[in-house]
Amino acid sequence: IAPAFEDLVVNKVQTIAFTTNVPIYASSTPRSILQNLLYVLPWLNEILENESIQTPKGNFKLGVNETITDIIPCSKTPMDKEGHCTLLHECPQVHAELQTSTKFFDHFCILKNEFAGVCCPN
Repeated sequence: IAPAFEDLVVNKVQTIAFTTNVPIYASSTPRSILQNLLYVLPWLNEILENESIQTPKGNFKLGVNETITDIIPCSKTPMDKEGHCTLLHECPQVHAELQTSTKFFDHFCILKNEFAGVCCPN
């Protein structure tokens, strides 16, 4: 590989490493979506029962095995921007902002009348 191209590849890998929000694990067994959520959002254990979240508005499924394509606008993401309601595991960019269940409830939304969502930036 030509030296200039080799530097480009290294720089691209470094850029990807710095912009990803997905944790990298040393284990050969990848974590499930639920395990990853519980690792990143430890407070979730306190409000989770049988893959349903207990919220002030009722109990809603976490939906880790669901794909919801509905686009439902919401007015306030954790970054104070407009967004859309999506399943919690489909919006990793807000996880760092959701340090407590109260913070999550501030940006909580409901999908299909049965799934817990979060207001995710557009």
